[in-house]
Amino acid sequence: MRNALERARLRQAKRLVEMGDQLSREDLLTLKVDDFLGSRVFDSPEDGDEPDSSEEKPDDAAS
Repeated sequence: MRNALERARLRQAKRLVEMGDQLSREDLLTLKVDDFLGSRVFDSPEDGDEPDSSEEKPDDAAS
């Protein structure tokens, strides 16, 4: 959990740098949804990344 929070803070810092000089106190104190959703954890799996539940697994074939 701590790592996820630290990474969100890093994404917030990057976002704030891209905003430029006009930062409010609220900008500095606010983590936004995108700061968290930027994580790979929320990436959707691409085709072939996860096995299809309908496919037979090697252990299942022996039973």
